[in-house]
Amino acid sequence: PTGLLPPNSHMINEGKTLVITHFDVTNNGQYICVTSDGFQFAHHVFTVNLHPATVTTTTLSTTTTHAHKTPTYTAVYGPPSIVSVVIRPTFYQYGDDVEMACAVESNPDYDQLGWNMLTAPSLIPSNLHLNYTANKVTLHINGLKREDIGDYECFVHNSVGSMHKTVHLTRPH
Repeated sequence: PTGLLPPNSHMINEGKTLVITHFDVTNNGQYICVTSDGFQFAHHVFTVNLHPATVTTTTLSTTTTHAHKTPTYTAVYGPPSIVSVVIRPTFYQYGDDVEMACAVESNPDYDQLGWNMLTAPSLIPSNLHLNYTANKVTLHINGLKREDIGDYECFVHNSVGSMHKTVHLTRPH
């Protein structure tokens, strides 16, 4: 809300990565990434929300539940995989809010997860926002417009490999 980064954050990777240590709900909010090639500027607004969740850990036939933890999943060690991509609502019109959710599995943990609109950065509409939760990134399109129609790519990367899936958001029928 102040326009300043939280005190528990710092930039790495030559200013390309924001790291927030000991992230908690006080760090929830909108973050704006701005880039320039020296001629044009592009920006993207990311909405980050940490939600308390329940984790269920299964060992043989015993299940233990702990409140207020991040969900954990047992995935095979290797490149990450995209488990599902869901567009909601199924039927939409211009002006509707549309979500594209991309769920992933990654062991080791992913270091990159997101959505790209496959167009020039200067053409990316300002009504697109990302929301991250455990093992999922959701692209929110506020008030669907004609310029939102096109190809989007969900991507995930870990230290072993990467995966991406292209989704075509079609015009309303």
